[in-house]
Amino acid sequence: MPVDAGVEWLALEDRFRLRGEAISFLGAPGASVARRKNDPAAPVHGPFSADFRLVYLDGQDSPPIRCTKAQSEVFRALWEFGGQDRRAEDVRRRTGRSTTKPIDLFKAHPEPKRAYEALVVANQKEGLYRMPCAAR
Repeated sequence: MPVDAGVEWLALEDRFRLRGEAISFLGAPGASVARRKNDPAAPVHGPFSADFRLVYLDGQDSPPIRCTKAQSEVFRALWEFGGQDRRAEDVRRRTGRSTTKPIDLFKAHPEPKRAYEALVVANQKEGLYRMPCAAR
């Protein structure tokens, strides 16, 4: 099918993402996302939004990774520990969750798990966890 100059034909899956029952626009190639100064979705705590529900792994111009409430509580706890090594028990106590390891809350969610693996350093042998980007 011929197209006019300036028109680019893209597959829907290149521009939109389907999650559950919601569809979101990923943006046009090269377009940046304009954010208001007081935007609640903007990264405030390093790569995290103010409520830790959104993670900007690949920068502010890429779509954020959405986390569940439980996942955001793990990220908030590790952030509040200031990049210091902490035991899983400390994270569990801070979040009020009954998981053995923090990663257990991320295993069934590929994108939040990718964020966890990129941001959290786990010393399985000693059972310690830390988030280097939270170091002050």
